[in-house]
Formats: sequence, structure tokens, C-alpha cells
Amino acid sequence: MGFFFFFLKSFYNLLGMKLFCFDLDGTILDKDKIFRESTIASIRQIQTKGHAVCLASGRPFSGISPFLRKLDSKNLYAVAFNGAALYKGNGELLYENGFPFRVFLDFHDSHKDFIHNGVDIYCYTEHEVCSFESSEGIHYEHRLNDEPIRMLHERPLASSSTIMKFMVVSKDTKKIDEIEKTIDVPSLHTVRSDPRFFEFTKKGVDKSSAIERLRLLLHIEKREDVVTFGDAGNDFLMLKDYYGIAMGNATEECRQVAKKVTLDCKGDGVSYALTNWF
Repeated sequence: MGFFFFFLKSFYNLLGMKLFCFDLDGTILDKDKIFRESTIASIRQIQTKGHAVCLASGRPFSGISPFLRKLDSKNLYAVAFNGAALYKGNGELLYENGFPFRVFLDFHDSHKDFIHNGVDIYCYTEHEVCSFESSEGIHYEHRLNDEPIRMLHERPLASSSTIMKFMVVSKDTKKIDEIEKTIDVPSLHTVRSDPRFFEFTKKGVDKSSAIERLRLLLHIEKREDVVTFGDAGNDFLMLKDYYGIAMGNATEECRQVAKKVTLDCKGDGVSYALTNWF
């Protein structure tokens, strides 16, 4: 009988569970990449109410884990590589959906003229950031995410090896615009997460699709019980598909599809929304 009541209590708790998903940069992290104590406290308060939390980013898991460690480990998850991988908060891989390295090779070879003209092109395996060229961009990714660098001319990857995503990066956004106009790779999903960043994942792979997998895993019946916070192009679909809350600093496209718009990141819009709306 005791087990029955325990099960019943767990069942009703599950019925009331929501899933809160937070982008990192520009949402819970300010321009200096600081995770404010007030933001941490407001997210932990949501966790004490029995809700699940997911940090959803274009970063690899190594770049998300320092922020996960500041939260309660119960019902904690991470979406990495813009949806190409889903993890438990402790780093256990639940799902991945990458694509063959040869796709990156073909793209790299057909855009070599850009590489020597202020554009960086690099890719990610689950545990490394990989490039044929040493560049400011790849070393920034290494510092930001504590991700080992693999120089592909020294340690090649097999063409069938799985990569999670690749990126085209330049401070000159007009060059990214030019590359974007030439793209014709039906097997890939593309997104501008920032005017300087053009990112590629497998077709159908994005933050929203990974969150949907997590919603089903947690048996959360209604999509409106999934609350998403974001600000940039790679957050657009998760803001549109669920109960989206756009940051005050979000792109106009994100603001248009969100259910609500909170304060900007500088004003700790996440804490404001969680405290006043949930």
C-alpha cells in the first residue's frame, strides 16, 4: 500500500512538472559570460518546485557543464551543439544525431577561397574542435569551452567519422552573408546564431527537436508546459514551438514568435520572468 501511495504521489508530481529550457549566451550569461547569482537562485527556485531544467546551447557539453554545476543536479539536462546531442546534467549522453565528416570536407574544399580571406571554418566531434587551419576562431572556441583542439592535417579524421556541427565564422559579416547565399546542402540545417556565426547541423536537428525528445522522455504531455528562454537565431524554433520567452535583447524575429518578452540579459530578464510569471 505504501508503494501505491508513493507511485500516486509521483504520478501527480509528474502531471505538474514543467520543463524550463535556457539558452546560455545572451540569456543566462551576460556579455562577460557571467552567470549571475540572482539568475542561479531563480532557476534553483524553479527546481525546488519539482520542475526540470535544461541548458540549451550551440556549445559542446564541456562549455555547458560549468554552469550546470551551479544548479541542482536533480532533473537537470543539457542540449549541446544546437540540438545534435542531449545529455543528463552529469554528462551521460542520452542522444546524438550528427553527420559524416565527409560533408564538412566537401564544404571546406569548396570554400577554400574564403578561408584565406578572413573566414574560419571548423567542426566539432563530441569531444574536440577540429580544423585544418590554426586560427583566432578555433583558439577562442578552445578557451571558451575548454575543448581540445584537433589539427586535421596532423591527426586526420576518417571521412565516415561523426561530427556534431560545423561553423563558418568571420568578423566581417558581409563575408558570412556571401557564403550564406551560396549554400545548397539539402542534408544540413543552417542557422545564424550571431551575425558573425553561421552554423550547420544535420537536417532536422536544432534545439527545438532535441527539446521535443526530452519532453517525451519526461512524459510532459503539453507543449505549453515547456518554457523556453532565448535571444538569437538558433533559439528561434524553440521559442516558436513551445512557451517561448524572448529576452529584451533578442532579435526581432525571436520577439515576434515568443509568447512573452522579458527584460534584457543585462537587466536579468530570466530572474524577472521566473519570479513574476511562474
